[in-house]
Amino acid sequence: MAAVLGKPGLPVERDLYFTAQYPLSWYAKQARRAGMIVTG
Repeated sequence: MAAVLGKPGLPVERDLYFTAQYPLSWYAKQARRAGMIVTG
């Protein structure tokens, strides 16, 4: 993750306390539609 950069070139951070309510595919689909990460 340390080498991954977001769209504006900023490093991507992870949320240690995030608990998924849906499969990863659902979040990926929502992110593609919105153009950003969507968590709910």
